[in-house]
Amino acid sequence: LGREFGGRGDIELELKALKYIARIQNTFTELNDIQINIIRFIQLIFKADEVILFTFENESQDQVFKKLLGNRDYWIYQSSLKLDKGIITQTINSRKIVELPIILAGDHFNAEIDSAPGLVVQHICSVPIIAGEKIYGGINLLNYQIPPLSNERMELLECFVTALANTMHTNEVFQSLRTKNTNLETGRLEILSSRNTLRALFDNLPVSIYIVDHNFNLLAINKSRADRANLSPNDMVGYKCYEKLFGQNDVC
Repeated sequence: LGREFGGRGDIELELKALKYIARIQNTFTELNDIQINIIRFIQLIFKADEVILFTFENESQDQVFKKLLGNRDYWIYQSSLKLDKGIITQTINSRKIVELPIILAGDHFNAEIDSAPGLVVQHICSVPIIAGEKIYGGINLLNYQIPPLSNERMELLECFVTALANTMHTNEVFQSLRTKNTNLETGRLEILSSRNTLRALFDNLPVSIYIVDHNFNLLAINKSRADRANLSPNDMVGYKCYEKLFGQNDVC
């Protein structure tokens, strides 16, 4: 790969990128930072004028966020747009890589969607971002070195995009679990609140109430009845009712 990219510096950059990908698999890093770093590595390694990231804005997958880095380490351009005729639309719909080493009239290329502001696109490679069966968007690689991409370079590009897809999938699963945990905690607090309310009502009734099972075990007893036995409810629950309530050794 190093010979194709031009030398030792390119090999070191590729290794640095691959080490970064390996490292983020075992640590929790903000998704936005991961997207920026991987897009930057792709841009540097393939010597592209621009790499555009497209991610879905809604479940219907007809609206995408379009993000560009330019020569900065943060997004310099972000816009929301509806998917229309374009190479990225073709890539997303087919779930296959589309490469145009030369853009000709009649191609699906749509400068408004596929390109960056002010950039004249000479060649483009569009790659879908897929993890498992789910597609998360795609990238457009614009004006990169030595088109068309060789098999080796295409495999390297797919490696980076797969890493991006996996991190997006992991983030989605994490957010889903966090939402479920929040809902479970909310439900637990609601149950606890309801239980405390019922307990307060149960204990403050002036009449004596207790509940036993078929084996005469006390399942619950209110404070009014426990007071008559000179015990607390906690000291009585779980014991035989005839023992705690009436001081007998056998069923009443």
